[in-house]
Amino acid sequence: MVADESCRLLVLDEETMWSLMDASPVARNLLFLLARRVRHGDALLVTSQQLQRQYEHYSTTDALTGLYNRRWLDRTLERQMERSQRDNGDLALLVIDVDSFKGYNDGQGHVAGDHALYTIARTVRETLRPGEIIARFGGDEFVVVLPDTDADGGMAVGERLCKAVVEVEVRASDGSPLPGITISVGVAQITPEDTAEKLIEAADRALYSAKRAGGNRVVKADRP
Repeated sequence: MVADESCRLLVLDEETMWSLMDASPVARNLLFLLARRVRHGDALLVTSQQLQRQYEHYSTTDALTGLYNRRWLDRTLERQMERSQRDNGDLALLVIDVDSFKGYNDGQGHVAGDHALYTIARTVRETLRPGEIIARFGGDEFVVVLPDTDADGGMAVGERLCKAVVEVEVRASDGSPLPGITISVGVAQITPEDTAEKLIEAADRALYSAKRAGGNRVVKADRP
């Protein structure tokens, strides 16, 4: 605080201050009001911090699957690629797409399609190892970032994910079984010249090769 005019500062020890407070009802009331204002301010600060954390969570989380969303992925992928390129390390990217998902939605309904997406998201997340990152890219597409992993390692992860999705049961809200579903996976390994967009495009091309070959398989990008 800065005073507008020259003034003197009175310094009291704790015992003297509380003695004066006890002797003055006005001072006690002022102290009470001040304490209440401080508590109110602290409560507002805590609430504001909680709301900020909730906003950050919802702004980076996909509501249906509970996975990270595209916004979070964009930031994280850039950082992972910068680290990999700086350290001359490996990084593999998987782009995952649900096979014949439009037909699944049309035949079973959009609610069933949502259950299928949620089941796939949960299955992939539980199958991945610590440090392996998954996000919902949009629609029925997911992206997995594999730090310190080359293309062959990415292929192995993709095969493991395909197998896990084939084996999992998709169920409706009432527990009744829904038709099973499969995924296709495209794999690309980072190059020194890559941007995030180029790396995703390479994995996406491999993904569509997998789908054209019948789906439920993993294809590695053919890169120079």
